[in-house]
Amino acid sequence: DFSKILARARSDEKLALSLDEKASKFVLDFSGKSKRSFKMPLIDITASVPREPKIPFDASVKIKGGALKEMLKDAGLLSSHVVLQASDSELVVEAHGDSGDLRIETKAGGESVEEVKASGKSRAMFPFEYLDDITRACPDDGTAVVELKNDAPIRVTYGVGQAKLAYYLAPRVEQA
Repeated sequence: DFSKILARARSDEKLALSLDEKASKFVLDFSGKSKRSFKMPLIDITASVPREPKIPFDASVKIKGGALKEMLKDAGLLSSHVVLQASDSELVVEAHGDSGDLRIETKAGGESVEEVKASGKSRAMFPFEYLDDITRACPDDGTAVVELKNDAPIRVTYGVGQAKLAYYLAPRVEQA
């Protein structure tokens, strides 16, 4: 909205920026042939950071960012949803659509999947588009940690520079 307001400025106008702390508003005053005043709400950066969900995940997979993104891109060719499954020693990515089916099995200890820790088999389905968005910033040569539980949210964590990002995504629960 800020850029849209600035785009409305005319070449013969002066712009004054101010802060209304009592009302928590950012004020843009345009003066020229007429006076226009825009007030925009400030983002409250003092608000507390939301607590991270406490989910007892059944599986944790350490995978190279590039490998994860490639698997998801393959799945996205066939379906709008991706099934992720982890067991003792492998990660399975599946996609099923009108144009075909895909199943990628990757054993732990290789170049792409570094490690799989699982207490049984974990399986859940997620929207491809959101997984693609979540993993987009993951460095190809970096390690992502994908944590799963049957039909529960997934947590994907990875580092970018000095920052550590953690994303949660609710699953699509399959109807029986």
